[in-house]
Amino acid sequence: MKSLIQTIQRNGEQVPLVEKTTPLFTSSQPQEKPNFFTSPLFVFILIAVLLIGITYRDLKRNHRTRSLDVAIFVITGVVGILLALLWFATDHSATANNYNLLWAFPFSVLLSFAIAKKQPKIWVRRYVLFLTLMLALLVMHWVTGVQEFAYGFIPLFIALGVRYLYLLKVLKQ
Repeated sequence: MKSLIQTIQRNGEQVPLVEKTTPLFTSSQPQEKPNFFTSPLFVFILIAVLLIGITYRDLKRNHRTRSLDVAIFVITGVVGILLALLWFATDHSATANNYNLLWAFPFSVLLSFAIAKKQPKIWVRRYVLFLTLMLALLVMHWVTGVQEFAYGFIPLFIALGVRYLYLLKVLKQ
């Protein structure tokens, strides 16, 4: 089959399709080995340690860091809005049917104001429960192979899950 691709038939005779091959570009730099300390996995591990550490401190002090909750809701909401716009408002096929919206829920931006209150309303707890269920659904989709996610997100998902469970406990009171 390879010989058929490399030749053509001209006047009843098989002739080479290309007379001469010349490389257009050869890389002069050797491939660098990726550095773990600049990888997304390392960055998300640092973020996860920070989030879980603050959550642990909040649990021990019996005091909720509202600014952390607002930051989580705003950041995940903005990421969700960007993903939703890429999915629905553009023709990017790579972001169509993107299950990252399960953890980066766009409405979190709007509800960041509600979570900022010292005593949020009861529906805020229900929303956090919804986010926790969406995170669990994401894990189920990942495990069953419905959609694959980057392994670097694992620390972030764990940290979000820990914080959401903490919020469920605290907002119950």
